[in-house]
Amino acid sequence: MLTTTQRIAFTAGLFVGIVVGIPAGAAIATASAAQLPACAYEDGNTDGTACTWTDPDTGRGFYVDSANYQ
Repeated sequence: MLTTTQRIAFTAGLFVGIVVGIPAGAAIATASAAQLPACAYEDGNTDGTACTWTDPDTGRGFYVDSANYQ
């Protein structure tokens, strides 16, 4: 669940990726997501740390800031 600011930043990153020739900003998204641990729950980790959650239905990964537990 991304905040409005995170969605805007992600969209801007995709646009920049397209302009410079990175397909759909794949290199930017992969590098940052690989550094985060997996989420314990869909809405984040109970210790409040950011994580990535993978949708079991689609296999897509999402950044989660764990704000519900902070």
